[in-house]
Amino acid sequence: MEKYSLTPKQSELLIFLKNYLIENNGVGPSGKEMSLNCNTNLSHVHSLLQSLQAKGHIKLLKGQQRAFSIVGFTLPTPEPRKRKKRLKEPSIETASILDD
Repeated sequence: MEKYSLTPKQSELLIFLKNYLIENNGVGPSGKEMSLNCNTNLSHVHSLLQSLQAKGHIKLLKGQQRAFSIVGFTLPTPEPRKRKKRLKEPSIETASILDD
């Protein structure tokens, strides 16, 4: 599907969606969060989402809240977590030496 240019509000919403997904481990924002970010009402957010889908920028999943995918966008892979070194518990011999 060919992507078409966006209005400033559509672009603002799309950027918000990408950033939100990154910051929240792939969980999408609520309608209220989108409306607060774009400084508009919920029905306008719905029409913006429909426009983004019609222009080929997102795919909405019907019947599910917060369910959409952004075409051509993948979440960055998080850096591997470093393992914490476990402190060894003192052995019985070490403990008896420390008690002396």
